[in-house]
Amino acid sequence: MESIYRDKRLYLLLLANISSSIGIGITSIALPWLLLQKSGGEVIMGYQMLAGTLLLFFISPYMGIVIDRYSRKSLILLSDVFSFVILLPLSVIAIISGQLSTSILVLMMFVPSIYYSIQYPAQMAFCQEIFNRDQYYQLNSALEVQGQTASMISAGIAALLVGKIDIGYILAINLITHVIGYVAVKVIPYQQKKDLEVSTSGRIGIKTEFSEGYTYLRQHKKMFFFMLCSMFPFIVIMMDNYLAPVYVYQTLMEGAHIYGIYSIVYAVGAILGGIMIPILLKKVSMFQTTVIMLSIFIVGLLGIVSVQTTYVFITMSLLLGLGNAGSRVTRKTMMMHVIPYTLMGRVNGFLNTSGLVLRSLLLLGFTNTISFTGAIFSYTLLTMFMLGGLAIIISTRSIFKKEEMPST
Repeated sequence: MESIYRDKRLYLLLLANISSSIGIGITSIALPWLLLQKSGGEVIMGYQMLAGTLLLFFISPYMGIVIDRYSRKSLILLSDVFSFVILLPLSVIAIISGQLSTSILVLMMFVPSIYYSIQYPAQMAFCQEIFNRDQYYQLNSALEVQGQTASMISAGIAALLVGKIDIGYILAINLITHVIGYVAVKVIPYQQKKDLEVSTSGRIGIKTEFSEGYTYLRQHKKMFFFMLCSMFPFIVIMMDNYLAPVYVYQTLMEGAHIYGIYSIVYAVGAILGGIMIPILLKKVSMFQTTVIMLSIFIVGLLGIVSVQTTYVFITMSLLLGLGNAGSRVTRKTMMMHVIPYTLMGRVNGFLNTSGLVLRSLLLLGFTNTISFTGAIFSYTLLTMFMLGGLAIIISTRSIFKKEEMPST
């Protein structure tokens, strides 16, 4: 196997990712924290996240189809252009006025969600298309380490800047990172494969084409449940993005710097997860690795629920990062191995849509109850949610006995 670390395309991809991720990461921390300072901010933020999730629910099926029909590289570039065009005028307004209204903060919080809804699935399909199968483990591990390094850097910068400089200047940093990301992706050599070019002919029929992703997963039901439940840590982290600021602000009665430290420690755990997975997969199967990672994640949730102190909250974020990153690397690697690249967008789109349904239901429930139950009750429900997912994954073990499934 030729090492992927000798491939210059990897480093261009990592440069693009770490640049754009730092910019979006800083903004993703700054905007919710500023919104929480507004009257009724925790409820407004909950409904904004619910609206964002519902928006992605409608976008995801189309995005999966588009990814399978058009240039994956162009779509990655489009994500940077979209974010830049939206944030540029808003950053100018913020610099001139020195602040942003609640309505503008709410609207701006949609930008990271839409950006990632384009960038992540397009990048996954792009990588599957241009790299070799025997490089997928190294590739996904490197991307996970890079992504979490960017999260750690952005969290550290946010902890230093939020509340100390105007939001307009923070947005300006984001704009610069998108320019760097765009240029780095632009110079990556890419030739769209012929069978993907053929699939772009004709008009998009969403029902027909989206059903192809559904049909594939219906024919591989246990694989669908494995992939969906291995997404549960990610779904919980999306809920944590809502719950953690509320928990820090209302339960722990701490400031933005604690949330920034929490995010940094989480990123350290995720980096460890990205480094550990290739090593762990040499000793145990993909199934066992996934079970281990989900178990670590559950321990982290149990710690938060059981001991409500700042120290424990920050420490448990290390386990949450490790468990989420580890399960994501195994899921992405498995998908790249077993799903035909001509169907990757639609299959991933169906999985993402299924995950968005679960996120919407959880977020709707939490938004309507958090004002009188507190964040800790929601964390308890998420712990039960994860235990159910782990039980379902254990029940799918038989699929890893088939020859077509990667075991290491």
